[in-house]
Amino acid sequence: MDKDALIRRLMKTFLIELDEHVQALERDLLTLERNATAEVRAEVFGNLFRTGHSLKGAARSVNVDVLESVGHLLESIFAAAQGGVVSLDASLFDILFTTADAIRDTGRRLEAGEDVSGGPLAMLLPRLKDACVGTAPVAPSSEASFKLPIEEGVFPRTSTEVSVARESSSSQRDAFVRVSSARLDRLIAYSGELRVARGRAAFRDADLDRLLNLSKQWQADWSAAEQSLRRLYRSRHDEEVLSAKGGQDSNPAKRIFELGQENLRRLTQQLGQLAGGLIADRKVLNQVATALEDEVIKARMVPFSDACEGLDRTARDLARESGKEVSLTIEGGDIEIDRSVVAGIKDALLHLVRNAVDHGIELPAGRLAVGKATCGRIALTAALRQGRVEIVIADDGRGFDVDAIRAQVRKRGMEVPEDERALVRMAFAPALSTSANLTEVSGRGIGLDVVKTAVEAQRGSYDVTFEVGRGSRIVLSVPLTLTKLPVLLAQVGGQTYAFDSAAVYALRRIGADDLRGVEGRDVLMIDGSPVPVFRLLDVLGQERDTRGVSGKTPVVVVQEGAARVAFAVDELLTEQEVVVKDIGPRSQRIKNVSGATILPTGRVALILNVADLVQGTVGYAVSRALSEALAESPSEAKTRILVVDDSVTTRTLVKSILESSGYEVFDAADGMEAWQFLQDKGADVVVSDVEMPRMDGFALTEAIRNSKRLQKIPVILVTALETEPDRMRGLDAGANAYLPKSGFDQTSLIQAIEQLV
Repeated sequence: MDKDALIRRLMKTFLIELDEHVQALERDLLTLERNATAEVRAEVFGNLFRTGHSLKGAARSVNVDVLESVGHLLESIFAAAQGGVVSLDASLFDILFTTADAIRDTGRRLEAGEDVSGGPLAMLLPRLKDACVGTAPVAPSSEASFKLPIEEGVFPRTSTEVSVARESSSSQRDAFVRVSSARLDRLIAYSGELRVARGRAAFRDADLDRLLNLSKQWQADWSAAEQSLRRLYRSRHDEEVLSAKGGQDSNPAKRIFELGQENLRRLTQQLGQLAGGLIADRKVLNQVATALEDEVIKARMVPFSDACEGLDRTARDLARESGKEVSLTIEGGDIEIDRSVVAGIKDALLHLVRNAVDHGIELPAGRLAVGKATCGRIALTAALRQGRVEIVIADDGRGFDVDAIRAQVRKRGMEVPEDERALVRMAFAPALSTSANLTEVSGRGIGLDVVKTAVEAQRGSYDVTFEVGRGSRIVLSVPLTLTKLPVLLAQVGGQTYAFDSAAVYALRRIGADDLRGVEGRDVLMIDGSPVPVFRLLDVLGQERDTRGVSGKTPVVVVQEGAARVAFAVDELLTEQEVVVKDIGPRSQRIKNVSGATILPTGRVALILNVADLVQGTVGYAVSRALSEALAESPSEAKTRILVVDDSVTTRTLVKSILESSGYEVFDAADGMEAWQFLQDKGADVVVSDVEMPRMDGFALTEAIRNSKRLQKIPVILVTALETEPDRMRGLDAGANAYLPKSGFDQTSLIQAIEQLV
């Protein structure tokens, strides 16, 4: 490899490292500027010296002289500052932060193939040389000053590559290898296809199980037919015929039946062996594939702190420009999130911090006048909440200017909500700004709109609370990853849709008596508060089904911020984790849809955008079609089913599925509770999990079979214990059907019940 080719190859790695050096430089400078303790200062100076030294050596390897010179000067400055030769005052901090900006700019110029010898960084060299001996000018000269435009947002990385840690022995540090983000995307796509294939394979288990049962039934029928034929034959052939044949039965039909029965026995035996082997193989495949999928997803994860890069610097610079004092704290930086989510919310966090400094935090004199400390506080925290990341940006500033927002809403001819929180949420609308002056920071009305757009693009949500004069609190909720999503599947108008499980507040089955009319709308009381109810097919714009509603109808109550809305669906299907598929750039903002997934059956389900759904109900035409349809539904005697499971989510879901099929359903949290219910009230069918506290499903089944009064109740076991020995144990205990959860769907459960009642 020639020298030029080697330099080009090294440059690619160098640009990545350069970005990391700048981040480290800014982070440590901010720590020093905050008057750190002596112990912390000693550690930070060591870090800064190493950063300058590493920058110098790396720049030398790729022949970037200006960066090599800057690295050397930074070494000298930090050594002099630590030794007390140079004073780290505001002027020197300004020079050093400007240098960091210029280094970042140099990296972008190098990546674009531009000449850097006469760039902003080269213009800073004289000032850095003066700073080494403490003679730097107090005010930066115009020809040597350099600053990135604020509107550029979070400083972009110079590469789309990420670092992936490879496990090593405990005695060694983790090694790192650079893997392109495109390659990681391909890996996660293949992993998603593998998940779909595994799901479809689970259905093959059920097909094989049905074939095995068919062969057993065929064998039993064949045996019964052979016995009938033998009795018929003996009635027609007396002992004389048998004696004449030497006592041997030479009837060919009998031999054919015996041969057929033996073949059926072998077929059944081989099918049983095949089923057992496939279950064992699929269990191993699931374990390996799940581990592989988890590792690929982990490789895409980066700490939340990556999304906060540059925020400290942004808050500092804006505060200095506006004459304010601001302290920004960041907590939860070690929480790991999918890199695509981090990339998607970076700009949102930047705009929120800028908005807090510019609109929220008051000038020191103003804060003193209302009894506040002169230094305003902004806190950015991240925490895990039910499988999602909740990000809170809070400040102790003036809060939102409700009157100004109201005036802007009226000016644009929009309806003004009575609720102040709803009014403040309108500040996130495009081009709405309460700033009286147009500056680099505000006045264009794009900041909060950027937040709304960015968060919703990540299938997230936002909420706002505030107290006038005391501060504001903005809460963002985003998923940990965009590749996998736990969803609730529902059927509407013959189509399958998926609700993000994190947005599902409750599941209900309602009749006409459960609804109330408020201002011409159907509402449902949830936790003492009225929740509006809409037919999902109406909100989605589907053609309304003219068939009447049979019995109670299932509704999904979703929550978006502080708003709750209930959507009536045709059927609740199941809850499962799915792989999210990109619906393509042409369909990126289809109303009410945020993605799609392929189900194990091969069908495509659209993932609903809950934020769009809730927003779409605002101003929706007044209608009580649901209550009218429910009022017309006939009443009839129903089969009583007891659902037993220690998971409240599973109980609720299975109960909803069965009720949507017209059954009367009761539930119990474990086998002991179910046994007490059966003794008191009985049931027509029992659908039970196996692994439960106090009394498991096997013991419950045996108790039912040993009871003279209850022994004829059909029992269906639905469990994650899927091995052939587990299945045989369930059937031996007296279960009428044994359904594995991996291949479970509502159709197989309903069919099993229909065959038993």
